Amino acid sequence: MNIVIARNFNDFARCILIRTQVFVIEQGISAEIETDEWENDSTHYLLSEEGKALATARWRQIDQHTAKIERVAVLKEARWRGMGTELMRYILEEIHSKPNIHIIKLGSQNSAIPFYEKLGFQVIGEEYFDAGIPHHLMVKNNSDR
Repeated sequence: MNIVIARNFNDFARCILIRTQVFVIEQGISAEIETDEWENDSTHYLLSEEGKALATARWRQIDQHTAKIERVAVLKEARWRGMGTELMRYILEEIHSKPNIHIIKLGSQNSAIPFYEKLGFQVIGEEYFDAGIPHHLMVKNNSDR
């Protein structure tokens, strides 16, 4: 398993292809809203195995003390193999190295809540809908490892 920060067009395109497969094709989210104005302000990650891109996610700093992880996507063929967990741990370590960030947030689809809870995130607030899919805000203190 290899995880890299997407630093060139080819890596970024591979991230978008994974997101398109998971969010647009599998989940029926409109391609028009799958990419957004935060693409250039985010750090994108790409997980691959034997040269095949299998998972991606991004994070961005949303204010002086808060980071937000977004667009976590694992191809169907790679699910339940620990790749999403490895990718998230990698990203969390990157965020942990930022001393000014105290809170890490993410918007979890309800079906993924147990996955994020295992990584130390807690549900905050009421259910909301994003792209027609029920979500909950989840948070984690950056000092919690």
